[in-house]
Amino acid sequence: MPVPVSVDAQIRRLEKHVRELQNLRTEVGEEVSVLVAEICNASMLLLDKAMNAIWAAKAQPSNGKKKPHVYFPVCESERKFFDRLRQYQMPSLKETDGELFALLEAVQPYRGTTWLPQAHKIAVLRHEYFPEISTTQTSGLGIGKGQNLYIESMTIGGSGNINFKGEATNRKTGAAEPLRVDFILEVKSMIEAVGAEPVPFCKTVVSAVRKLAKDIYRVI
Repeated sequence: MPVPVSVDAQIRRLEKHVRELQNLRTEVGEEVSVLVAEICNASMLLLDKAMNAIWAAKAQPSNGKKKPHVYFPVCESERKFFDRLRQYQMPSLKETDGELFALLEAVQPYRGTTWLPQAHKIAVLRHEYFPEISTTQTSGLGIGKGQNLYIESMTIGGSGNINFKGEATNRKTGAAEPLRVDFILEVKSMIEAVGAEPVPFCKTVVSAVRKLAKDIYRVI
């Protein structure tokens, strides 16, 4: 079936949130925390909707059985995954729709996927509190950026004075020029709950969710 317009809209909103996250200053921890939580929560909701679409198309409920509460499975073992499918009234999905079964199983934690359980963990945490974001700063010197260097000798004194003997040439033009020395200050933030940097992590989650959701609707 074609991807529903509402799902496409959800994916676009997720991509917009990632762009907003990229534009935030790293040190604004609380804003980063809220946005990371929203991205993970919206990603899991999108997958839950896709799983309910699977139920509507593939479930085989017994007479008199009501529809269970259906959420996208996040299972640590193959046995738990099959148990979840039975709970969702799809015990024969592997036999009746192997491609769809393979899409669901391939992203399970017991198959080595890390983004799904991590996103799920943050989404669950959001019901109690937003994920903690830690920030660290590192500083240093960048020497010879954009230059080709011949270093005969170089020492850096305790006060930061650099004694350089050699040649520095522009990497593009080949012209001789003074040695370039840059002070580098790097600020890094980390999502404590999953040990990952916010922007790369959220980009991975949204990219994976976009592909998985579209594949699921394509197969259904």
